[in-house]
Amino acid sequence: MEDLQAPKPGGLNLFSGGVTDGYYGFGAFEMNLVNFNDDGTYTYKNGAGALKGTFLFDDGMVALWGRRSTA
Repeated sequence: MEDLQAPKPGGLNLFSGGVTDGYYGFGAFEMNLVNFNDDGTYTYKNGAGALKGTFLFDDGMVALWGRRSTA
């Protein structure tokens, strides 16, 4: 079994999702929250993606962005 608290090298997938069609429909998503380490690795803050949900949409876009803290 994978240790979810172990530091991970690149290949980070913060968001995955699916929709029923391109304009109108129903979708589901899973978002992973992580801590970035100074050596370029990361650890999950919420296990294997505890923040999950569903959404209804029309012809919009979902955009995610993140910023690495330097504090």
